[in-house]
Amino acid sequence: MKDEEVTAIFCCDDNLALGCYQAVYDSGKKVNDEIVVIGFDGIELLKSIRPQIQTLEIPFHEYAEILSKKLVKAMAFPHQKQEDDYLKMKFIEKKERTI
Repeated sequence: MKDEEVTAIFCCDDNLALGCYQAVYDSGKKVNDEIVVIGFDGIELLKSIRPQIQTLEIPFHEYAEILSKKLVKAMAFPHQKQEDDYLKMKFIEKKERTI
């Protein structure tokens, strides 16, 4: 928060983004005006936070299906390299600004 050049923080999950949101607020800076906080998950709680936090929304059902298949395959063939999988994610952009 002390570095004036920081204009955005990307977090590895939305819970961490909530903590960053609090740190930005506590520093006296304005979220989405002075520092943009971006999460990664798309949890429902973010929809009730104002100003809203931007996030990358994960398709959880598809993600769970891929992970469960990989787990079964890893147990059956523990030394076999598994193929990469890619998920299409949606960026949830928040347009509103603080007042």
